[in-house]
Amino acid sequence: MGVFDDSGSILLFGTDSKYGFSRLSLSQGDLVEARKFLRTNETRCGMGPGTHLYTVTKMQARIERNGCQLRRVASTPGISDTFDSDIFIEMGKWDELKELEMEICTTSELQGVGLHLLFIAQKN
Repeated sequence: MGVFDDSGSILLFGTDSKYGFSRLSLSQGDLVEARKFLRTNETRCGMGPGTHLYTVTKMQARIERNGCQLRRVASTPGISDTFDSDIFIEMGKWDELKELEMEICTTSELQGVGLHLLFIAQKN
């Protein structure tokens, strides 16, 4: 984490999720890749740079080590990537689906299952 000195300041950031990427690999039938993510915490984004994969626990420790307090975590997508969401658009239920997704992606028991982790932290 970079320099973040102003007490009370809010920091918003996102990372790739270790368990989310493992889940994605499993959904594609790739057990070897899923195990690799769990073992190495690393991936490559297409042909781009390497990316470190985080868990909520690891990032929370890093946040606290840098004099901040974790305020909120979301793990996205929570459920909306597990089914055809077009069904809900056709039924006129898109807004209800978004509300449910927001509830699920911020549920502590499910943190980390989405591909991305979004954090809100505050400087002590």
